[in-house]
Amino acid sequence: MTKPHAGPHIVVSYLTLRRAVGALGIGMPIVLFAWGALGQHLWLATLSDYYALPARDVFVGCLFTIGCFLFTYRGHDRHDDFVAHGAGACAILVALIPTTHPGVQRALHLGFATALFLQLAYISYFRFTRQGDQPTEAKLTRNRIYRGCAVAMVLCIALIPVVDVTRLATRLASIRPVFLLETAALRAFGLSWVVKGGTLWRDPVAPSGD
Repeated sequence: MTKPHAGPHIVVSYLTLRRAVGALGIGMPIVLFAWGALGQHLWLATLSDYYALPARDVFVGCLFTIGCFLFTYRGHDRHDDFVAHGAGACAILVALIPTTHPGVQRALHLGFATALFLQLAYISYFRFTRQGDQPTEAKLTRNRIYRGCAVAMVLCIALIPVVDVTRLATRLASIRPVFLLETAALRAFGLSWVVKGGTLWRDPVAPSGD
């Protein structure tokens, strides 16, 4: 069931929220790295490891903000809502369940994080790319970006366990491969939502006729 269109001022506000959520995804790893480096000269192995530092306020705050937005997100139909709400719940659960203890707690954290990115990738690849019978060139460009971001998220998340199993995380410890993969996945998510917010490759505005 498709929902009625909102008024112009609501649409503008919604686009702004999408941009803000995208910016959080892009900026969170940068802020965590800078906070760790300035405070304790640390570049940790994963984003989740920053939960043990004062920087956890940024980690938890960003995830809660993203999660709350996704949990209250209203798309074109109930399918959009269902997937976005699931992703929002996963983001909040990732923030609530740290990896400070091995075992079930760590497994739950990683499981919800994986589910979060898979749902975000699904939204980008299948929901953002819907189009009418005559899509504009800008829309076609946006669709290529959405699909590229979705593929990047899935590849990054798939490579993280490979890095752990093959012990590349230990061999390449100096470059923090898991941190970089998580950062790349978040940036892909962020770019997708920033573009969806109408920041880049917008459709041309029709003349008013005045």
